[in-house]
Amino acid sequence: MSNLSSSLELSTQCGAVLALLLCTSGCVLAESASDFPFRPVLTFDDRDTGPLDDMPLADVPIPDPPLLIFTEVLIDSPGSDPGLTERGEYVEIKNIGKGPADPRAITMFLRDLDNPLGGARIRVQDGFGDEEKAIVNGLQAIQPGEYFVFVRYEDPSVAAITAGLAPGYSYDFGRYASGPTLPHQQGVRRQLDLGYSFADGETAIFDGIRWEGHELLDPVGDGAARSFFEGEAIAVDQAFEGPDANNDPQRWCIPDEEVGAVNGTPGGATSCG
Repeated sequence: MSNLSSSLELSTQCGAVLALLLCTSGCVLAESASDFPFRPVLTFDDRDTGPLDDMPLADVPIPDPPLLIFTEVLIDSPGSDPGLTERGEYVEIKNIGKGPADPRAITMFLRDLDNPLGGARIRVQDGFGDEEKAIVNGLQAIQPGEYFVFVRYEDPSVAAITAGLAPGYSYDFGRYASGPTLPHQQGVRRQLDLGYSFADGETAIFDGIRWEGHELLDPVGDGAARSFFEGEAIAVDQAFEGPDANNDPQRWCIPDEEVGAVNGTPGGATSCG
């Protein structure tokens, strides 16, 4: 649900604004993507093109960029207490662009709409221990048309959420760094913005979703809200998987399928028909 823009030209200005709103002194929006092992890399065959140094700048191919959108969220997981630590949540992201996306270049900005200075970030944390490094290095590039799930377990009943996903296509954002929860108290207004840091240091905001309590809201208008309940994920119909098309909450629904103790389809498309 794009309430800011899907344009890549927002990079520097959006980064500066979000830093002021969300971060204290010394905070950075996203780590550099320059060291990511599977980021797009230009390759050349000298037999066909000649040495890179001899090529005119216009002949150097530019990698196709990714375009990421929110497609499903579980905000109120089974048995969670809105006043205490959540027991499990997830956020599903889809790449609808033409190039691959690195999940470690994703930063989700959780904003408190009633407190401009409040907020938090959800992202892949740098690996410190051997186990954590292995998990981070095992994450796979999100190819066009593929999904990636950021999940917060904290309870065995939630582990089934990503059990059916291929290795490397999900990340537990609460396991090592105690990532933020997605509050759903009555009257609490939150927005989650989807940022991506490119290898050249630029950051773009691709999409955003907004909710209040147990209602998904239209982030750019006054469209009717869509309600959800504990243990129900809410997902956009696959016919409306776009940064603008998914703005209308009426294009979202509660999936009929069950995964563990949750109604949801993490890592796959949803049909609301």
